Amino acid sequence: IWHPAPDGGGVFPTGGGGWVYVSNSERWFGAGGVGAIEFSPEGEIVAARSLLTGTSGNCAGGVTPWGTWFSCEENFFGGRGRVFECDPMGMEIAMAYPEMGLFVHEAAVVDPQTHQIYMTEDRSDGGFYRFSPSDPALGGRPDLTSGLLEIAVVEGPTLEAGAAAPVRWEEIPNPAPSFVETSTRKQVPGSTQFDGGEGAWYSFGSIYFSTKYDRNIWRYDIGGASMELFYKEMPFEPDNVVASIGGE
Repeated sequence: IWHPAPDGGGVFPTGGGGWVYVSNSERWFGAGGVGAIEFSPEGEIVAARSLLTGTSGNCAGGVTPWGTWFSCEENFFGGRGRVFECDPMGMEIAMAYPEMGLFVHEAAVVDPQTHQIYMTEDRSDGGFYRFSPSDPALGGRPDLTSGLLEIAVVEGPTLEAGAAAPVRWEEIPNPAPSFVETSTRKQVPGSTQFDGGEGAWYSFGSIYFSTKYDRNIWRYDIGGASMELFYKEMPFEPDNVVASIGGE
């Protein structure tokens, strides 16, 4: 039986031309999780499995360069708001990484050049975050149990479409606050607020992400450390996004 409320998902190749479709279940009060369906090269279902259970509000996430799935809890009650790493084949137990922050997570996307992870927050005053693993293990699988969590500070006036402003990154003093402690998005004075962060995608040295309440698409230029309002006021609320540029 497939899970209810499917949300963010990803596809992973298997040997011989088959693939696995991984999907979040955005259910609450511990009823969420992640499921997977495995397909043959001909598109026939050959297996199905649960990858994660007992979580809440699994909304978006991201595919990693090393072949796993990040499932993010869009929830902050009861010690939630975690990022889980799931094995699409179900061979490894899903792992939670509170070092990547406890907040209303939406998406998590990896820069394949540095293994730094960029994350959005689905709040009207949400932050844009970066997690740098202590051991990035370039060319392999990084250790995500320790690292540096930062929040973006966009320096300059309110952006208009096509204009870019420099970004500096400030360390979050307490990445895993309790419910009664100061939330991550409020720990750094002057951090930039994004109006309902949603999906994110890496493409050609940039991170693209959406904000639903103001209906914008943003582009963070990694090498130039700058933020651009890439598309302003779409006619609908954007959610998960994919960038296809230059034939990628």
